[in-house]
Amino acid sequence: NNISNSKNDGLALLGNPGLGKSVELAELASYFWENREETNTIPFYRVINLFTIDSKISDFLPKDWDKIPNLLIILDGLDEISYINEFKAKLQNFISNNNNEFQNIYFVLSCRTNIYENIVKRIPKFECFFLDSISFQRAINHLQSAFKFPRKVILGLYVNEDQREFLENPFYLNLFGEYYSENSGLPKNKTDLIEKYVDKRLEEDRIRKFQNKEYDKSIIFSACKKTALTIEAMQSRVIEDSGLTMLIPYLKADLINSCFIEKVYKSDKWQFEHKNLQEFFVSKALMKLPFDEIINFISLNSDDNKTHPSWLNSISYLINDLESTDETFIKLIAWLKKYDSEVLFKSDSDRISKEIRSDVFQDYFIKRCKENTLWIRTNDSETRKIAEFGDDVKEREEDIKALVLKYLDDSNNDFDLDAKSDIVRFVKQIELHLDEKFFSKLLSSIQENDYHRITSAILECFH
Repeated sequence: NNISNSKNDGLALLGNPGLGKSVELAELASYFWENREETNTIPFYRVINLFTIDSKISDFLPKDWDKIPNLLIILDGLDEISYINEFKAKLQNFISNNNNEFQNIYFVLSCRTNIYENIVKRIPKFECFFLDSISFQRAINHLQSAFKFPRKVILGLYVNEDQREFLENPFYLNLFGEYYSENSGLPKNKTDLIEKYVDKRLEEDRIRKFQNKEYDKSIIFSACKKTALTIEAMQSRVIEDSGLTMLIPYLKADLINSCFIEKVYKSDKWQFEHKNLQEFFVSKALMKLPFDEIINFISLNSDDNKTHPSWLNSISYLINDLESTDETFIKLIAWLKKYDSEVLFKSDSDRISKEIRSDVFQDYFIKRCKENTLWIRTNDSETRKIAEFGDDVKEREEDIKALVLKYLDDSNNDFDLDAKSDIVRFVKQIELHLDEKFFSKLLSSIQENDYHRITSAILECFH
């Protein structure tokens, strides 16, 4: 409906890795193709990870695109190209140069949320939509029907919120189900989950492809690490065949015969079958490096002590994988806390000390909401993850309540009314609204603010 009736040039579908953006766009293309007569729109779907600095937008359009009156261009994987800002500029120029009354072209892009917010930031006349995570009940139904999860384990998932992140993401959900089926237990974290998946795929390769040959899993693993780190360092999703030959001349045949890498359609390039796998192998490669070299890889540049957004998932895997007593782990956590604390939200909270979690949580809240006056998105898994990360609420509950009341007070002009409404929603997100005494104080503190978004936020607390 947004596409058919929009007065904008396009929309960006945002979401976290593995959430199903590519599947959603493929289904969107299929829907418009099957209903092209009713919608009077022709869809065209392309993956854009091969976009280079010399590419043109028209390179990714169908033949005779300029003769199609109503064209829906669906471009998947904005976060996977190396020249995002060049793409953005060329897209804007293309739209400007082809704006006429005889043809209507509408673009749909997909991108990881953190890449869009930190690098793309904004495309004029593009709406942003966030792909919802899987609801808890739908995930439970899937695990019961597809993997025959017993009632006892299902009940445990209702109680143990540490496992919830696996249930919100299609990629992890299926791995989670397979993990339990094969191990009769649940994984500790994402790294544990993917490690078991990698071991399983390597063993299947050994049985199916190398029955009568020598097979050394460590050779495949080494080739994957080196290739993944190189691709990630190039801020890319693919590597040229010639580049792969130069990188691992003696291991190339082993790698391309493995289960983890695949040829890009109609191209002389290779890519990992899933970005999450690439990032997993990147983290394994980083583990072997000295701390200073790790920072050189993950930071934006030598003058900016901030991580590059595209490395976020790899850093998360790395933190989960390192021993908490390891010197590299200790230095990395301290560096991230000082320069880029939001990255820590992506890591399993049990890997980070309570003191650091509390400090990072408060710093984030003050910087984002008070200093930068940015809203916190509601009904968003990212918001919940941030709240859960700082969830020493029981220990610091009174401090948090006092801070909330201070910021919401009618006399406090540091926050505008929109920001105050988001604070109320955040109170619900961390379930402080269930404390009747506190909630009464909250209502008293903002009783003079007759503003529709604040009223709406308060009403949400009663649902």
